[in-house]
Amino acid sequence: MALTLNKTGITTGNTVEAYHVTQSIDAFTGTVAYDISLSGSFSVTGSVANGTADNVANNFSHAQGQTNVASGYTSHAEGSNNSAIGVASHVEGAQNYALGNASHAEGQFVTSSGGYSHAEGYGSISSGSHSHAEGSYTIAKGDYSHAEGATTLASGLASHAEGYLTTASGNYSHAEGHLSRATGLYSHAEGSGSLASGNASLALGTKSTASGNFSLAGGFQSVASGLYSLSFGLTNTATGQSSVAFGYNAHTSANNSFAFGKDVSSSADYSIAAGDNSKTLGTISFAFGNNVHSSGSNIGQFVVGRNNTQGDTTSLFIVGSGETTGARRDAFRVRISGSIVLPTTQSAAPTWTGTDGEIVPATVGGVYRLYMWMGGAWRSSSFA
Repeated sequence: MALTLNKTGITTGNTVEAYHVTQSIDAFTGTVAYDISLSGSFSVTGSVANGTADNVANNFSHAQGQTNVASGYTSHAEGSNNSAIGVASHVEGAQNYALGNASHAEGQFVTSSGGYSHAEGYGSISSGSHSHAEGSYTIAKGDYSHAEGATTLASGLASHAEGYLTTASGNYSHAEGHLSRATGLYSHAEGSGSLASGNASLALGTKSTASGNFSLAGGFQSVASGLYSLSFGLTNTATGQSSVAFGYNAHTSANNSFAFGKDVSSSADYSIAAGDNSKTLGTISFAFGNNVHSSGSNIGQFVVGRNNTQGDTTSLFIVGSGETTGARRDAFRVRISGSIVLPTTQSAAPTWTGTDGEIVPATVGGVYRLYMWMGGAWRSSSFA
């Protein structure tokens, strides 16, 4: 048990014995264990090391605990096996290093090597100036960067990575979630496996990629690679400049094109495809419906319906009425000249009850006839 300092025998007029002095020397040099209580202020000039004898304190620093080193000017190390090397640095916990000036490391196996940086948790590293790494095996490498979570990396200037296995390598970028990467300047990636590599791009969802500058990709495995492009949904691609793809397996490969629906594609500039399996092949054309194709270029061709005939480049408006892709046909067409085409799909006179104004072209017995429902009955006229 430790001794206590006492003044027994020290009175006025008595002889001062050697032990009266040596007890204080033994106490303050650590030769003999003493319990010492202080009342009032306590001022120390120089460094302080307290704890185990292998603590090292230099340059007005403070080391406390076990096997700590505070060698930086006015630094502080506490805990076990820590080192505060940087000027005015602070380290606490176990087996940590505060190497940067005015840096702070806490936890276990963490290192703050950047000036004014902060690392905390387990195995984290803040190497960028003014950076912050927290969590497990996170790295804040870029100046003013922030990494948090587990195994994240923020290497870009003023970048931010959070979650698990995310990387923000672009300057001013942000990555969050799982396996997301923001590599473009000012880019943002979030979700799972998303990649934002274009400058000022945004990737959301699962395995989405925004590689075009100022592009946006979201959903599942959608790609926006065109400049200013937008791709959202399931396995969509927008490769044309300023193009938009929405839905499922929608594709836009032309500039300023738009595709939305299922298995639709816009492959001509300024075209729009919508519905199911619709395609635009002509510039400034529109295809809306089921398996309809627009082929005319620079005429504003508009195709609706289903399974229209293909390759028509002279009609402004087409209504497809085919039953299947193997039996394509058109119910109505308006040509550039202004003429109207009514295909003869009948080989017999109509027998159903019509609607006033309904017209049916037919070839009956080799004679071309035009039937119209009027006044409750079919009226007809033949053409030689």
